[in-house]
Amino acid sequence: MLTRVDGVPRYKDFNTIRKNHHVKDEEVLRYVPYFGETDDVDLSETYKVEVRSVGEEEDLECIPLLLDRWNADRG
Repeated sequence: MLTRVDGVPRYKDFNTIRKNHHVKDEEVLRYVPYFGETDDVDLSETYKVEVRSVGEEEDLECIPLLLDRWNADRG
């Protein structure tokens, strides 16, 4: 026989943003946004498109780990 389990309480909570951050627009597009199942959008007219391959992204993610190991071996 199953025992009764109390449900999760309902929450009403929010966080406000106290300070706005204004930054300069990027000139290089590194991630292609999803616009649906269409190829009608040509972003190269507005941005310099430099989208990396999956392999390049994985290599870049490994660099901090390799640096940590290298620094640990030296010190």
